[in-house]
Amino acid sequence: TVFSPDPTVAKKPFPSKPSSHTVMRDCNQELNGEMLKRIAAGPKTIDFVVLFVNSDAKRWFHIKNDLKGAITARLELVNEKLAASYVKPQIILSGQAAAFMVNFRSSEIGNFSHIISYIINDKHIFKFMVKAEIIPVNLEINKSSLTLRFSDDCLDMETSEQIRIKNTGNAVGHFKWYANGDSIRIEPATGSVPANTSLNVNVIYRPVNSRAYEEETIDMQVEDGEPRTVKV
Repeated sequence: TVFSPDPTVAKKPFPSKPSSHTVMRDCNQELNGEMLKRIAAGPKTIDFVVLFVNSDAKRWFHIKNDLKGAITARLELVNEKLAASYVKPQIILSGQAAAFMVNFRSSEIGNFSHIISYIINDKHIFKFMVKAEIIPVNLEINKSSLTLRFSDDCLDMETSEQIRIKNTGNAVGHFKWYANGDSIRIEPATGSVPANTSLNVNVIYRPVNSRAYEEETIDMQVEDGEPRTVKV
């Protein structure tokens, strides 16, 4: 059967040091071609797909040992975008599968691809690929303009409308609203929207003095992302 592990499944790492002389001897052994065929690893490509800039994402690379003896395995990482990954060796006993956490974080927008080496028994080097597309933080809003009107029976001196902020990305997005005039306020004016959630904010209009209403704009600044403007 083909070894096709799920890279989103986490697993606690195995010990990094041999538990006995037998295990140590196994882990120092040079393996021949037939023996190496009994070690399966995957996935051959870890694709993080689309990630927000300056966000952390984790996947797991799995190595399965079908030899009679133990092996040691580790990842060799040189790219700073993968610096928080798990690089300690793991002792993989016969019949076990280990998972190595690959952590990706980039401060640069664009496409990324990189080849990672993994080393068996400190002698046999194999490779797999890591890919990602890094985009600015993207917070979507459901309205580009609002109409703030007082109903005929309204006795309050203020009226409000809601805007929904949606985050379909992989990490939290932080926002801050700015109103140009003093007759409009936004609640909450600052906040954050976790990944794959949405948040409603209230845009509240309270006339100042008896000035006639004039159209203005409110702006949402997004940390590491594109700003949004709403006509009010």
